[in-house]
Amino acid sequence: MSLKGNEIVDAVVTIIEESSKRCGSDFARFINTSEDDIAKYHHTVGRGLRNAYSLWDDNPLTWEFRSIGIWHADDMSHTLLLAVHRICNHKKVNLRAIRQEFIRHWEQYDLNGLTGEEQPDANQSESRT
Repeated sequence: MSLKGNEIVDAVVTIIEESSKRCGSDFARFINTSEDDIAKYHHTVGRGLRNAYSLWDDNPLTWEFRSIGIWHADDMSHTLLLAVHRICNHKKVNLRAIRQEFIRHWEQYDLNGLTGEEQPDANQSESRT
C-alpha cells in the first residue's frame, strides 16, 4: 500500500499558505504550540477543516484518506492539523504512524481501525462456545 497522499498533500499546502496569510499571529501561535496540545484545536480549527474540506462527505480528499485507512472525519482533520504542524516545524509527517494511532484508538471500541466496521467482541465469542 502506498501512502503518497497527493490530495492530502495538496490540502496541507493550501492550509499552510492560506493560514499564514489570513491568520498571522494565530497561525504562528498554532505552529509554536506543543504537538501534544494539538487536540486543543479539535473544536475550533479542526471543525473549520472538517467543514471547509467536507470531511464528512465523499470527495477526492476523503477517498484518499479512506484508501490509507483513515476513515473518520475527526481523524482526517487531526491528520491535517498534525501534518501542517509537523511540516512547519521541519518534522517528518509519517502518515503510517498517524494511521496506527487511529487504528489503536478505534480498536479499543471494538471497531476495525482501518474501516470503522464493528468487530465481534472476543469475550462474547468465547462465551458462546
